[in-house]
Amino acid sequence: TTTATTTPPVGGGEAATGEAAIAAATAAGSGDGMEQEEATSMAVEPARRSTSADIRRISTAQITDEQTWQAVQVELAGLVPENTNLEAMYAHCGRLQQLLSTRTLRSGSKKSELLRSLFRLLDLKDALLLFKLARVMLMITRTGPTLTNTCKLVFKLSRNEKNDALFRSEQFPQILVSILEQPDRLANSEALIYCCGTIKNTTSQEGSQAVYLECGVLLAFSALLKDLVAKGGAGSNHLLLQATAALRNLAASADSRKGFVDSALLSHMLDLIPLHMADSEVLLNFTRILSKLSAHAGCREVLKASNTLISCLLDAAKAYFDNQALTVRVFFVLGNLTAAEEECRVQLYQLSKEAETLQQLLIAASDRDAATSDPSQRKEGQLTPAEDVLVKLIRIVANLCITESVGAALAARAPLVDVLVSLLRRKQLAISSELVLNVIGTINNLSFYRHPGNVVHQRELEIAELAWPLLTTQNMDAVVETVRVFGNLSQDAPVCDLLVRTKADELLVLLLAQENTEVVWSCCGVLMNLMGNADCRAKFKAVGGVSNLLDVLDQAPPDWPLAAMVCKTLWNFSQDMMERRLDADEYFGEDDCSDLLLLLEQYLQSGTEMTYEQFQQWQTEFVPVAQCLQQRIVERRTDLEPL
Repeated sequence: TTTATTTPPVGGGEAATGEAAIAAATAAGSGDGMEQEEATSMAVEPARRSTSADIRRISTAQITDEQTWQAVQVELAGLVPENTNLEAMYAHCGRLQQLLSTRTLRSGSKKSELLRSLFRLLDLKDALLLFKLARVMLMITRTGPTLTNTCKLVFKLSRNEKNDALFRSEQFPQILVSILEQPDRLANSEALIYCCGTIKNTTSQEGSQAVYLECGVLLAFSALLKDLVAKGGAGSNHLLLQATAALRNLAASADSRKGFVDSALLSHMLDLIPLHMADSEVLLNFTRILSKLSAHAGCREVLKASNTLISCLLDAAKAYFDNQALTVRVFFVLGNLTAAEEECRVQLYQLSKEAETLQQLLIAASDRDAATSDPSQRKEGQLTPAEDVLVKLIRIVANLCITESVGAALAARAPLVDVLVSLLRRKQLAISSELVLNVIGTINNLSFYRHPGNVVHQRELEIAELAWPLLTTQNMDAVVETVRVFGNLSQDAPVCDLLVRTKADELLVLLLAQENTEVVWSCCGVLMNLMGNADCRAKFKAVGGVSNLLDVLDQAPPDWPLAAMVCKTLWNFSQDMMERRLDADEYFGEDDCSDLLLLLEQYLQSGTEMTYEQFQQWQTEFVPVAQCLQQRIVERRTDLEPL
């Protein structure tokens, strides 16, 4: 048996100052259970009869631990606050990391002394050195006050964007993810708050988001949120606030969307929302995440399957209506869901008491806008907070109209239509363009349903008076939406008379020359209705209507529905020719008549190469009306020369 002396207890050394003193005291006071560990590893064998070799036995592990400690002390000798050679201190930290990655320091007292020595350096200002020191400390222990203080240090460093490159070079994304993955993570909840806060601070850029995603951060967060669900949400608000702030940044990456679904992270989020309805800050972060994810089809599949999400969002909108940041995101998420998912439209309609809740919210938002709006203080195109809420809320109404039963019911709600008409009257396109576009688009959707109770049609002349000036603007989005409205409203004679009286029909003819197919399609639809007005037919040819329609027909294929729309418009235009038995060349104009017949003959031949879908459109939509138009013109055309 070899004789050996035990290492005597080590004193505190030089006094630490500032935050380092507090942290060092914490490490020295608790030792994270290290003294207890040492007592176990250094225990002396039970008393026995004295022999000539009455000497305490030392295990191989103890010898190895002593050798490790001696190697550690060599590096610690250079890690002192007085050392101004930063490169040398970096090297000492690097060798300590290498040493601790290959050997385990078992002695609790030695771990405590090592931590005290490192904590004395935390008042230094060099960021790289502090990152390296934090890395060493996390290699010593990842529990208790040491973990908390180290995570707090890293959190403070992460607040400075200039440290981002150092943060990644020292592999802290991987380290933080591994802390989240610890099985007993909730036992260190304060440390997790700083850990999640650091992830939040360091994921604002796309490059850093990719690094975290590669490290498996979404799986780690999924496990954390699952634990919080099991805990029932009690006492976890501070932790969840930081975690959801980090997830908000990660959700901005398109590469994260599938991971939110595959890791069940999104499902755990949905389970947590009902548990935190009283915390507006946590709810705000949840809605920020959902604003990103609800635009992704795979995520929407999870969202629409939730039994509580839409109900919670509605409750949040009512409870926090004065919180503009929250409500605008609640409505944005509902807008995304109702734009794409039939189930969500029906569910929202039913949960909102057949849209009564939505109507009340819309009225309240409009009243608030009217009370706070000051056009003289506005910049063009800049929405006020109240208008932003209105835009998102009106979009939901427009989306609900996609479902026939819901849209027809909404069109019968006089207070709802009244808000839309009021906004159309008092808002200027140049200042509040997005809001005006949403209003006119929603009116268009509501006007689609032609039934006696439709309030839009009951007030269609009033709406037409307010809307037709939008046709004269340079904003083509506004023109498209307005023409669509008139596509529905111009089926009634009073609206047609208004368009002719205001010369809006001449504007529509000019708009046929637009390259925007949506504009041309919508204009053809309105003109087809206007051809029922004798005054409009009388001047249609004079303002270039026939020539412009032929230009559209010439460019239409393979858009056979558009070509069919042109033929229907010309068919309606030719009504006077048939009633008055006029010559086709004279009525259309000889050149235009010849060009029209040539195009019809060419298009009615089936030799043109088409896809299956195009062939179906050509056969069912274009051919029937084109043949009828061709036959009518031929019947009213004569080759006889006048005497």
